[in-house]
Amino acid sequence: MTPVSKSAPRRYKSLGCDTLYPRTVAICEAVARRPYYPRSLRPKGSHLVQVLKSGDRRMSKQMVLPSISFIVARSYPGNIIGCENRLPWRLRSDLKRFRALTTGHAIIMGRRTFESIGRILPDRTNIILSRLGHRANDVNYLSQEDENLIWASGREAALFAADIFSIIRGKEDFFIIGGEEIFAAFEDLVNRVYLTLVFGNVEGDARFDMKFDPKLWRTKEEDDIPQGEHDEFPSRFVVYERRERRYRQEFLSSFYTDQMARQEWLAKALEENSPKIRKYAEQHQEALAL
Repeated sequence: MTPVSKSAPRRYKSLGCDTLYPRTVAICEAVARRPYYPRSLRPKGSHLVQVLKSGDRRMSKQMVLPSISFIVARSYPGNIIGCENRLPWRLRSDLKRFRALTTGHAIIMGRRTFESIGRILPDRTNIILSRLGHRANDVNYLSQEDENLIWASGREAALFAADIFSIIRGKEDFFIIGGEEIFAAFEDLVNRVYLTLVFGNVEGDARFDMKFDPKLWRTKEEDDIPQGEHDEFPSRFVVYERRERRYRQEFLSSFYTDQMARQEWLAKALEENSPKIRKYAEQHQEALAL
């Protein structure tokens, strides 16, 4: 668990403010996180705790966590993204682009999206966000069923896993790939949206209605894609980027000692990849002006 004062908020509890006032939140959290290590929470013999107790000044700084991107295809008009848990079109050019953009990254999806895909997407860390299954009432629960398959029972657990594996793989961002409820759950944090507009009148039961106000979003890329031999419709690929980036920050000390990191598989990943995490932190830290 995070070594913080008893009155400190849980990890990421201040996300709403953090996205708008990162410096203010950093100062408030620094005060709340004055050293307090309950004896019952100290993993005996842990090298990481010894590092914390040694007074490493880098651990008292904040690092900016990986950015969040959406990748989604929706119909125009209609904003349809799915019909009966499947894609309502055949668009090979878009699938190739999806694979090229997401390979090597962590991807977060809902259970129904995972079931519609029917397999683990290779060369990516597949994080499935679902309230069903074991420990469904524990929003911080994580379980790993395969090298590239992780189940998370809550948003914060999914974010934590995506952050860990993005940093280990040296990636600056990770992707949310659907479905409708999952996009809605992360809309307040997303910084970039890779959007394919499919020009066809289709019917469906899942939508992506996110709007892109030019005052809030800039268009980074826009390409018209003609209908190819293996495409059912013509399309347009657009990349939107938020003008004021939403930052998520975390103390390196908290990152190492979070309660979820006590699970054996994740603790091992943390310790084995400590140099990579330290290198990332040094490149993304922000000293606290206290």
